[in-house]
Amino acid sequence: MGVMLHVLPVGAWQIQKINGQEYLPLTEIARFYKLPSEFKVDDNRINLEGGKISMEVQINSRELFLNGARHWLAYPVLESEKFGALIHRLDLAKSIEPALRPQMIKNLAPVKTVVIDAGHGGQENGAGSVHGLEKDFALDVALRLRTLLDSAGYNTVMTRDRDVSMELQERAAIANRYKDQNAIFVSIHFNGAANTSAWGAEIFSLTPRGMPSTNDDEGLQPHHVAARNGTKIEDASFALSSAIHHSVAGNLSQFDRGIKRARFAVLHLTEIPAVLIEAGFLTNPLEGRMIATPAWRAKLATSIFQGIDGYKMLAERGQSPKLMADYRRKLPTKVGLRDTVTAPPAAMIPMPSN
Repeated sequence: MGVMLHVLPVGAWQIQKINGQEYLPLTEIARFYKLPSEFKVDDNRINLEGGKISMEVQINSRELFLNGARHWLAYPVLESEKFGALIHRLDLAKSIEPALRPQMIKNLAPVKTVVIDAGHGGQENGAGSVHGLEKDFALDVALRLRTLLDSAGYNTVMTRDRDVSMELQERAAIANRYKDQNAIFVSIHFNGAANTSAWGAEIFSLTPRGMPSTNDDEGLQPHHVAARNGTKIEDASFALSSAIHHSVAGNLSQFDRGIKRARFAVLHLTEIPAVLIEAGFLTNPLEGRMIATPAWRAKLATSIFQGIDGYKMLAERGQSPKLMADYRRKLPTKVGLRDTVTAPPAAMIPMPSN
């Protein structure tokens, strides 16, 4: 499949081929990470905990929880009579392993420059609500983030610092000018949906070669997937998205929509580690009002900054970034890590004053 597992030599794993795809028994994966290799399936769910690692999967689902954070696998977890639960080989190599052992990712470059991309602008308003427009909120957070990064000694570049239209290719081109200056790219957005009960934050990094994106149709055929390219920095992008996601989801009282994969133009055209943040739904009455609050946007910018700083420490010192639970211990309001409600109780969304 063109991807080698660096957790163990490939020959050490009992690879099972199903419909031309390669899967690994969950028992072997659990054993490697020193998790219980004997477990029960309860309502199709499997919970594993050992040491500082927790993992939860569901049979026939792409949903995965690692250390409290929601991830989305490329392929559903399967079940066989002989080997029990099976996880796709690429999901182990490209999601589970870098999430659990980010310090094992090779060739992470030190971070000197952050290219900050405020989504939309000009004629492109993005999502909106009675409280305001995505383009304005995204720019406000981007400017706040720039101030924090400048104060910490980073070099910062803005794709836009005012209300102007920009093509997606232009945003990526700006980022690529700094590929020799140890740069990363962070694109800031807010969501919108016809379903006004949808809420929560999610973050995207580039889909690796051979994997469908999180929102691809389930019927996508393997030969179509294989033809889609990844990049040499896709693992670095995943590590960056994980570090920021744990900080944002951990610091803010929001539903965790997860770490996802996509082939958005600003991700697949960018030649440096790149992520796109969807920091909440303007169309949700409560969350939209929260996003419109300057104090909350300041906290979001601080959370993104802390995630970037965590990635920097990983790249430069091999120090694993903080996890969501580390941040959430400091929250005054307890939010269930695995709460799946679509409409947030008002108590979960404190409204800071202006």
